[in-house]
Amino acid sequence: MQRSLVIALTFCGFVFTASLVLGQPQEEYAALLKVLKEPSIEARIQVGEEFLQKYPKSTYVPNVRQRLVYDYHEKNNAARVIEHGEQASSIKDAAMSTFLASAYAEKKNDAKSLEAAQTALQLLSSGGKPEGLSEKQWAAQKNSLTAVNQYLIGTAYSHQGQRRTGDERNALLAKGRQALMAAVKLNPKYDFAYYQLGLTLADMGEGPDACAALAKAVVLGGSVKTYAQLDLERIYIHYNKSKLGLDKLLAKAKAELK
Repeated sequence: MQRSLVIALTFCGFVFTASLVLGQPQEEYAALLKVLKEPSIEARIQVGEEFLQKYPKSTYVPNVRQRLVYDYHEKNNAARVIEHGEQASSIKDAAMSTFLASAYAEKKNDAKSLEAAQTALQLLSSGGKPEGLSEKQWAAQKNSLTAVNQYLIGTAYSHQGQRRTGDERNALLAKGRQALMAAVKLNPKYDFAYYQLGLTLADMGEGPDACAALAKAVVLGGSVKTYAQLDLERIYIHYNKSKLGLDKLLAKAKAELK
């Protein structure tokens, strides 16, 4: 029977866990630990890539790629997240699948983003608490990952709906709305989800609800605020013929978020 060791490290706001098979060559194991425990992200990426070049057939290659997915996600390098994530599919890690879904979304590949996000949700619902995590850590991580994946699923469905017509369009937009509403329910301060929800509702012809969602994206004041403000004013004026009353809508949104 193979013996294994579970390592848990807090990283990227998530708890990274790796199950390592013991009894492998000592040199490879030492090199792996260097990859996992190196404190500098830039140095860790370097030693990780060096590991893959030096030990391309090592049992630990999936673990190294898993770690590199976390690192490249933190560095906003979607192409490298995809490269390593696709080749580490043997590891069932909900966070890694989430980062992969996010990278696909950045590259505007809605079909693959949807697939990876759904995989992440399946892992979250079917898997138990990973070794090395406390119940509190697992509950927080599970909630956060579920909200992000609902957002990614909603965004993918909404984008697909925008490219369709008739009943197919309506069905996809409805799926997008459902997932995005689940995201903001899990995280009421999720500005990106409110923004996409507002755009989706606008595409569905639900102007007042679209404006309410966009107003929340605005008052949350995150990085999406500028875009949300422009779209809110555009949609609000379309339905109300002026900006009269927009200040009250923003005040209401702010009060509801308290």
